[in-house]
Amino acid sequence: MKRLGTIVIIIFMVASLPLSAQLKVGDQPTNMQKSVSIDAQGSGGLQGLWLPRVTDTSITGIRSLNPPDGLVVYHTPSGKLLLRSNNAWTTYATGAIDRVIVGAQNLNGPILTFKTDSVGTNFDIAIAGNTLTWNLPSASETKRGAVTTGTQTFGGLKTLNNGVVVNAGSTLNNGTTTNNGLNVTGTGATTATSNLTLGLNSATVPAAATDRYLSVNAAGNVTLNGLDAIGSVTAGGVTATGPALTYNTTTAGTDFTISTVGNTLSWNLPSASTTARGAVTTDAQTFAGLKTFNNGVNVTGATGNVSNLTLGITDASPTTMSSEFLSVDAAGRVIFATSNMEANKPSRMFNYTLTLGSANIAANSTYRVTVALPVIPIPIVMPCSVYFSPDNALPNGVTIDWATIVGNNFVANISTRGAGVNLTGDQFYVTIIDF
Repeated sequence: MKRLGTIVIIIFMVASLPLSAQLKVGDQPTNMQKSVSIDAQGSGGLQGLWLPRVTDTSITGIRSLNPPDGLVVYHTPSGKLLLRSNNAWTTYATGAIDRVIVGAQNLNGPILTFKTDSVGTNFDIAIAGNTLTWNLPSASETKRGAVTTGTQTFGGLKTLNNGVVVNAGSTLNNGTTTNNGLNVTGTGATTATSNLTLGLNSATVPAAATDRYLSVNAAGNVTLNGLDAIGSVTAGGVTATGPALTYNTTTAGTDFTISTVGNTLSWNLPSASTTARGAVTTDAQTFAGLKTFNNGVNVTGATGNVSNLTLGITDASPTTMSSEFLSVDAAGRVIFATSNMEANKPSRMFNYTLTLGSANIAANSTYRVTVALPVIPIPIVMPCSVYFSPDNALPNGVTIDWATIVGNNFVANISTRGAGVNLTGDQFYVTIIDF
């Protein structure tokens, strides 16, 4: 009967498990929670759950039993709870913060409150219970802190490498104050222009003129200085009316002078002429007085073999020929020379070149050259002698019979005795000597 009673009790316990779907462990079997599947509750609340202890998690240990995901064990060698997840062991609550220490003071958790404030004289953290306050004061002469959008006074020298733009409404020493100086540097200041830009615009009305000015020394220090105002300006014996003066330039008068009318002073510099002492211009000018150029005069711009140098001859007809003449050397210098010619001797020689046109001369025939004389400043005086010579030697049997001046034409005869010759395009020299 005892054995039968035991079997009945076991059958009753197994049959009752699906009805409650709960496993109760402990000494309080009547304290049930429907949402709990396993309940382990000790006497007086003094007992806990002692998880399985595992010493070997390797392939030869618990892993040989194919542990499922979700299994929790206590690893005794490391003293950590291990959770089986994705077929691997992970430390339970990995990276969890177990305490917060600020300024060597432990905070009272588990809930922490962070906030910001602007108290103090430097960036710091204040702690009260579980509240951490980050303090960032506004910068001042005594505080290290933030730059605000309001009015501030800073201590210490501030260097701004890329320049300072002071917009309208900001005034040094009356708004943004730099007690120890303002040093403006930067790559932008590559010329004499500073990187300090004043915020002026078309609406800005300048203050009345004063006797103060700013100066900058070699170290870049800006200094406010007193100005010795100009009492009066006298020009050309006339006092100009101030305070604003206007200077301009003109070309009036016959000499360099200053004229004054009201507050306008005019510097007069006329163009030089036969009656005015003044400036040399880029236009045609006629000067009075003998002008001597110690290093010579170079006359350029000739468009042909006529020079741009014009002698100032006022007589309508040239003077009687003399033994003096002008010649030009290879460097282009004009020389005054004497020919020492005697009576009935040549007085002038004129040279030019002549290129024959169609000059195909038949055998034993004569070719007559007739061309107009080039225009020369002084007409040729008759009688004269003419020489006609080739640039290259003529073939055998070709001779120049004669050459002369007939009216305004130059005429010459070329003869062949024997074979013909083609002289088309040949160049000849013409020399005319008058007496």
